[in-house]
Amino acid sequence: MCFGQWVEEFNNGLEDICQLIGQTPDMCFRPRPQWVVERVTEPDGIVIQRDTWTYWFVGRPFDVVDGARCRLIQRITTLRQVAPDPVQARAGRRIEMFDLQARIGDAVICPHDVHPALCNVFSHIVMGLGLLSYLDVDYPELADEYLDMIRARCLRKIHAIVGTRLSAVVLIAEDSSSKQALLFNPEILRRRLYLGACAYAQAWHEHSVKALFHTDGNFETTMPDLIACGVDGFYCPEPGCGEGHRGSEDAGCRRTFEWAVWTEWTCWNATPEEIGAKDRRQILKTNALDNAGMFAGSSIGINPAVKPENFRAMVETVGEVRNPASSMMVGRETLCQRPACR
Repeated sequence: MCFGQWVEEFNNGLEDICQLIGQTPDMCFRPRPQWVVERVTEPDGIVIQRDTWTYWFVGRPFDVVDGARCRLIQRITTLRQVAPDPVQARAGRRIEMFDLQARIGDAVICPHDVHPALCNVFSHIVMGLGLLSYLDVDYPELADEYLDMIRARCLRKIHAIVGTRLSAVVLIAEDSSSKQALLFNPEILRRRLYLGACAYAQAWHEHSVKALFHTDGNFETTMPDLIACGVDGFYCPEPGCGEGHRGSEDAGCRRTFEWAVWTEWTCWNATPEEIGAKDRRQILKTNALDNAGMFAGSSIGINPAVKPENFRAMVETVGEVRNPASSMMVGRETLCQRPACR
């Protein structure tokens, strides 16, 4: 039951979701209604499977390098023909963010408006890592051209929308790791991931906005390079992927973390007591009370398999481990006031 209403098949609308957010977390991503479970075929032949809280690609009209090349060329041609409208982008973001903020109250919304675009090539273009590897050997300049165009458009978008000051923190999201290792070699990361991360972090900082960085998997080895790019923190290093309990500091610049204190497997299978013990251990061993702080929570959402008692245990435990005198107590005002780490 949620606010006196019975929840059936997770069919809550945006109003219910925002009401729940307003009573629980201090920060969230953009709330959205849950998707209908369905399989959709796009006009270009891409087949997408949607679940209530995620989606994935299950089909594409090409399976060879030439098909991937033609699709990428088509996307580049489209981008050249359609210029971004900064006025429309700014107005649209104001309407959306003001509406969501009014619904959820004081919780800080952490939007992810732009991406360094590496995922765009192998995911949004739907060629996968295999075809991308072959494409990079045969037509290396093509992916670079596309990434350069995406990066330039995203930078224009940042400067167009950020003046509204609707959020003091944003997310730069780019999947570049698996649970075992990085998905790309260091040279590709340097040319394609770090270049975008540096440019976006600098653009957000010009407007006094904090920038967290996200990738799935174990990316501990890339943290120093990302810190050098200027990101202010990380969402979400996962102990379940082999990343140790540690804080991350460089040259006296204390970093802000949003950390997944438990993953889906834990909240499906653990007891509330185990959840509480894990939360306390994670907060204390990362030195969150002494460093710049931690936004503690789930890895992204509360999906249907999560036990309600485990969710309650996570929220209550995080509230118990507090240091009122510490700078880790980061709310909307302190996020706005803290200088960006350059």
